[in-house]
Amino acid sequence: MQMIKANIWKLYTIISMQETLLFIGVLYPFLQSNGITIAQYFVLQGFFALFIVLLEIPSGYLSDRWGRKNTLILGSICGCVGVFTYAFSTHFLHFLVGESFMALAFSCYSGTTEAMFFDTLLVLGKEKYYRKIAGNFLSFRFVANALGAIASGIIATTWSLRATMWCTAPFMIGALIVSLMLIEPSRHKLQESRHVKAMLYIVVQTLNHNTPLKSIILLSTTISAMTFALVWFTQPYQTLIEFPLSIFGVPHAIALLLGAALSQIIPRLERKVDDRLLLIGIVATVVTSYFLLGYLVSIIGLAVIIIGRTAYGALMPVTSDLINRMTTSDVRATVLSIRSLGEKLLFAVASPFLGYIADIYTLNQAILFSGIFGGVVAVFLLFRMKYVWKQIPA
Repeated sequence: MQMIKANIWKLYTIISMQETLLFIGVLYPFLQSNGITIAQYFVLQGFFALFIVLLEIPSGYLSDRWGRKNTLILGSICGCVGVFTYAFSTHFLHFLVGESFMALAFSCYSGTTEAMFFDTLLVLGKEKYYRKIAGNFLSFRFVANALGAIASGIIATTWSLRATMWCTAPFMIGALIVSLMLIEPSRHKLQESRHVKAMLYIVVQTLNHNTPLKSIILLSTTISAMTFALVWFTQPYQTLIEFPLSIFGVPHAIALLLGAALSQIIPRLERKVDDRLLLIGIVATVVTSYFLLGYLVSIIGLAVIIIGRTAYGALMPVTSDLINRMTTSDVRATVLSIRSLGEKLLFAVASPFLGYIADIYTLNQAILFSGIFGGVVAVFLLFRMKYVWKQIPA
């Protein structure tokens, strides 16, 4: 039992190492230094999201069928390959290859880590603490990413932009080592041998025959996609307002740390505030941020981006907990992957258009267009959710 309990801290460690991306805070300047335009930048991120879309459900199904530990090991290996590929890359096609390996890594982690946390708690008989664990999970991710973002500016100005890639490699290797030390929790596993048919069945059951679960997933994917887009808008916006390179990663770090703090606060509000009010507040925050950014070109606009991105720290603990309570252990990772797939699919479809608008017109217009589209969809989903809310477990 002690070995199973140790999984919690091992998972925290793996996520922390995997999220310590010492290049993420200066990724846009690094790509610019290699001749990548803003349109190509959004194509790269769209490709990353699209590749995750293609792998998201298969990786979740792989986790349910092959095992959480094995899937996390595979993800760690791909993360190592992705970082080394990026470190050697100098051309657009090279970066596409690096993005594909990083996408495979994140796909393997997505859903699997959350499912393994919940499975471990089930074995320990402490599944009621999942929302708190989910908040801690996000905090570890955000703090590690924030520290990496702060360090990225220092490394870039002290040595070079490319040095940020090389400094990330030891953390990816560390995540692989800890993944090998995990203990697979006992659980009911899928025994289906017709894998494609089984995956399609889970998707259809989730999105066609389970209306409450579908409602949560669709709202979560829409708002997640909007906060995800804000992440990639941040660095071009900083370039637009001529933000100093030495502290280029600091706004990214602030957004992550605030998100981490919010992810800790949200579980404490679950008995005081109705989840519907929390979701409405999150939607309002993100959509309002987009509309303001359509007109602001200043440090105030950067503050608005940070506030909009922070909403992710509230969204994930709430929706992850609801989804986990509405699924069983044999399909949990696959269902969680459906949510992540929707988020990345929305961004993958929109990103080339956003890059084109930003390149031909302005970055502000690209952000405003995103806010109008996402806001309409989110409000529609909130309105429909009121008809099924009583079927969603408290």
